[in-house]
Amino acid sequence: MRTWAFPICRRPPTCAANITLFRKCMSKVFRLQDSYRQRNCEAILEVTGSDASDLLFVSYANTSGGALPYLVMRHRPSNSLVISIRGTVSMEDLITDLLSQPVDVSDWLPPWVQEAQSHKDECMYAHAGVVSAATAILLDMEEKGLLKELLAAAKRRALLSRMSTRYSGEGAPGSQTMDRSDDSLPPGEQRAEVSDTAWRAGGGKLEAFFTIDRVRTLLRQESGRTMKLAVTGHSLGAAVACMLSFQLHQECPDLHCWAFCPPGGLMSWNLSVISRRFCTSLVVGKDAISRLSFNTVKRMVDEMVVCLARCRRPKLVVLSDLILRRRGGNRIPPLTLCDMDEIPEDTLAILERYFRTSLSQGDSQPEMYPPGSVMFLRPFKRGRKKTPVQWDAVWINAADLMGEGLHISPAMMLHHRLYNLTEAFESFFAMYDISLEGGAARTPATKPRIRRVLGKCCV
Repeated sequence: MRTWAFPICRRPPTCAANITLFRKCMSKVFRLQDSYRQRNCEAILEVTGSDASDLLFVSYANTSGGALPYLVMRHRPSNSLVISIRGTVSMEDLITDLLSQPVDVSDWLPPWVQEAQSHKDECMYAHAGVVSAATAILLDMEEKGLLKELLAAAKRRALLSRMSTRYSGEGAPGSQTMDRSDDSLPPGEQRAEVSDTAWRAGGGKLEAFFTIDRVRTLLRQESGRTMKLAVTGHSLGAAVACMLSFQLHQECPDLHCWAFCPPGGLMSWNLSVISRRFCTSLVVGKDAISRLSFNTVKRMVDEMVVCLARCRRPKLVVLSDLILRRRGGNRIPPLTLCDMDEIPEDTLAILERYFRTSLSQGDSQPEMYPPGSVMFLRPFKRGRKKTPVQWDAVWINAADLMGEGLHISPAMMLHHRLYNLTEAFESFFAMYDISLEGGAARTPATKPRIRRVLGKCCV
C-alpha cells in the first residue's frame, strides 16, 4: 500500500505499482482526492501500527518550489512527536528538486548557526528549492498554530527534565505531575475520543478531522510526559527535514533529524558539519541521489568525454555488447579504450578545448554535501549470484561519499527506493536477531538493543 509519508515500504509488483500511478494521475480528473487522502491516512496508521488519535495533523499542500505534504504524529513508545515530510512524488516535487542552485542562507538561518561555525566570515550555502520548501512548511505550521503547540510540548519536556533532576526523591514536588498515567488528565479536561465515526466526519473531508483544536487537546493530555521532537523524511523530504531542523533546534535542543537517502548536493561543508549536532543521514548502497550534486555530475560528464576520446571501437558495437550481455563472466573483454598517448591529435585538440572551457566554468559552483553524520548501509553477497544481498552499516565522512562520485549501475536508482531501505534494515538487524515484524523494533525494550548494535557495527 502506497502512502505519501512512507512511499513504499515493501517491494510492490510492477503491475500494481503502474495501476496505482495511473489512478493517482486521474484522481484530480474524477475528483477522488478526498477519497485517496483518507486511504493514505489509513495506510499510514496500518504501516506504523498506530492509533488514529496518534495522527495529529496532516497537510496535503503541494506547490512547485513551495510546501510539501507533511504530517505530525505521536510515537507513544519513545514519547516523541514526529514531523514526517514526503519526498519526491509529484511533478511539483520534481520542479523543487531541479531548483538546485546553491543560495547563501546566512541571513535565513537562526543566529546560533552563525555562532557555531568555526570561520565566522564564511558563506553558508544550501539548495534553493529545499530552502524554499522548508520556509513554506514553517510558515504553514505557524499560520495554523501548529508550530506554537509543538514548541510548547517540547519546552514542557525540557522543564520536566530539569524538575526530575532537581527533585529525584519520592513524593517530591512535581513528582505527581511527572508520573501522571496516560489515563489521568488535568481537572475539567476530557480525553479526546477518536473513532471511525470521527475519522469520517464531514463526509470524508479530512480538514474536519485534523484541526488545531484537536491537536491542542491531544497534546495537553500528554502534558505530564516528557515528549521530544523528531523530524524525518526521505529523499527531498529528508533535505527539507534537515533545513527545518536548523530553525527548530534552538527552541528544541533535544530535537533529532533522521534523513533517509538525502540528496548529496544539499548544503556547504560548514553547514554539514554543524548539522552533525542533530542530524543522522542514512545512505544506501549505490544510491545516486545521495551522491548527486553539480560537481559530481560534471565529473561524470568529464570522465565520459575522456572515455569517448579513448574509445577505439564503434559505439554501437559497445552498446550491443551491453544489451546482449556479451561481457562479464569468463569472457575475455575486448580492448575498448586506448592509452592517453595514443589519442589522435585532432581528438586531443578537441579534448583540450573542452577541458579549458569546463575548468573555467567549474569554479562558479561551491561543493555541496549531504547533512549530518552519515551512516552507510553497504550491500555484499556471499556465495553464488542468486543468493540474497546482505547488508551491514558503517559510519563514513560526507566528503568521502561525495568524493566517490556517481556509481553508474543498475542499482543506482533502485537503492534509493524506500522499500530497498526497509530490506536493508531487515537484513542488517537479522544478523543480530532483531525483528522488525509485528512492531518489535518500536518497543522500548528493543530500542536500546538497536542502538547497541549500531554502536558496535558502525565503526
